[in-house]
Amino acid sequence: MATKKQIISFQVSKQTEDKIYELRKQDRFIRCSKSDVIRFLIEEGLKAVEEEEREVSEFFSHLIEEGLKAAEEEKRNVGA
Repeated sequence: MATKKQIISFQVSKQTEDKIYELRKQDRFIRCSKSDVIRFLIEEGLKAVEEEEREVSEFFSHLIEEGLKAAEEEKRNVGA
């Protein structure tokens, strides 16, 4: 089953365009179109954002868990 693709148009700075051009010179992207490189960068960027969000969520969950443990410990010590 083919993936339905959405056509999106946007502008990039000359600096970004130059970086994409430089990427296309690398063996990894030598046979890729500019669109392929941009698609790859967007997908990798989204993965990075999702990973960062998961790490932040895990970090705060850990902080909350440790805070609850500390509060329970303090409660036990006060009651002792």
